[in-house]
Amino acid sequence: SKYIGKLIHKAQVRKQEQEIIYERQLAKERSKEDHLYADKEKFVTSAYKKKLAEQAQWLEEERLRKLREEADD
Repeated sequence: SKYIGKLIHKAQVRKQEQEIIYERQLAKERSKEDHLYADKEKFVTSAYKKKLAEQAQWLEEERLRKLREEADD
């Protein structure tokens, strides 16, 4: 059960990392096309804002966890 828990946690971490990578790729693609839509309005849903905030929080938690692990070593 301890082993399964670690596997599930690692899978969640990988999924979160993949989502962040995908979002960054989309942002790069959007920035390349921004000049085409400069005069258009941009809409961001509250759900997307919430997702971005959660990703930022997760990244910060991971950064702090890594710092703690390095300090323990």
